[in-house]
Amino acid sequence: MFAAVPSRQTRASRACVRGAKTRIWGFCRPPATRAPVFGAQTTKPRQVAKAAATKSASGPSQWPNRDPIGENGGVNLFAMVENNPISFIDPLGLNIYAIDGTNFDVSRNAAKGQTYSNVWDFYQRRMEPGVYFGGPASSNPSEGIADAHGYETYDLVKRVLARIQADYCADPTIKINIVGWSRGATAAAEIARRLERDGLCCAGVTKKPVNVNFLGLYDAVEMVFNLSELLPGDQGFANKIGANTQHFFHATKTQNQFLFPTTYFGGPNEVGFDLNTKSMRGRPGSMQPDKSSHGDIGVSATNNNAHREMVNRAKSAGVQIDTAGL
Repeated sequence: MFAAVPSRQTRASRACVRGAKTRIWGFCRPPATRAPVFGAQTTKPRQVAKAAATKSASGPSQWPNRDPIGENGGVNLFAMVENNPISFIDPLGLNIYAIDGTNFDVSRNAAKGQTYSNVWDFYQRRMEPGVYFGGPASSNPSEGIADAHGYETYDLVKRVLARIQADYCADPTIKINIVGWSRGATAAAEIARRLERDGLCCAGVTKKPVNVNFLGLYDAVEMVFNLSELLPGDQGFANKIGANTQHFFHATKTQNQFLFPTTYFGGPNEVGFDLNTKSMRGRPGSMQPDKSSHGDIGVSATNNNAHREMVNRAKSAGVQIDTAGL
């Protein structure tokens, strides 16, 4: 019988520690014997023990080791690349944090017609560990009006930062990649800013700035009914990219939509994408590209080239991602 292979997050905790939590019993002897962590089971009579989350049985009542981020990494505390090493690899220690737009959560709301977004497709194409977050108010669409003032976005920023902190404290060598759409993109930019400004605290020691390897934004917007078009960042969210962000790309719409005012960060890595179609647009004899909307940039990979460019930019930044079919 073999023990499960620990995940990358357990590198710092390979010792057999009495009382540490894991899913498997009996794969190490008491510390006094100085046996290897994955040594043979003891000859003591088999005994049944009830743990908090499961029922297991075997030798002495102690756990070999645990994933430092606990249940936040999933119910399998020993999972490596989501228990799918055939499809996923993690040679560089990269993590992807994908944040969808307001009221959008493809992982939960398929029955409501939410079956695709570019952030979701980016997440599905990854070949390394990652976490997908539904956008602001996605768990409770009735809160969408409240999110017009930013409350849900701030809460989302805190939740994603908490997950990044857990992952980073477990393995400070990870490279952080963040993508987002709409107010999820605003949250992503704010997270990058806080990683530079505040850093992350692990075991009482604060490391700052914490670098972001790749920050990809699909038409970042702040709130509605305000002066965001004229005064980017007027809700207090980030409106510039810090020095801790090593690779940045922002794909924006080309329509001027009052309800979805784009936050512009400036620079050559901010590109507006028209649609792949052309029309005369009121000018007979002059065919011009059709303007893209906020939804075009966030939920269509076919009528414009924003998603293709985003994935290729991420790959150029070292993100392990599948580009097939784009």
